[in-house]
Amino acid sequence: MKIIWCKDFEDIVNIARGQGWLFHLETRGNHYYYVYAGTEAELLCLVVELKEFVKAKYVSIDDDGALKLSQTPILPACARIISVDKDKGFEELLEKSLGQS
Repeated sequence: MKIIWCKDFEDIVNIARGQGWLFHLETRGNHYYYVYAGTEAELLCLVVELKEFVKAKYVSIDDDGALKLSQTPILPACARIISVDKDKGFEELLEKSLGQS
């Protein structure tokens, strides 16, 4: 598995809508929002680092491409933000990736 750093939170949200969830881990004073996505060849971890916490339970992208945040589900498709205490696999990938920067 490899980690792919994305520049825009909206890109991660767009992918997460198809799965229905988006993981959030706070560590090192930053907020990491990520989703696992599989291809035929491998499993990818797509991640974006944000300085601020996203104050929403659900996220989506509207018809105009704008980010939508809500405390309730957003129809027709959204991703629920799942805050995790620990994700050993992601944390190992993160340490490895940040160590190479």
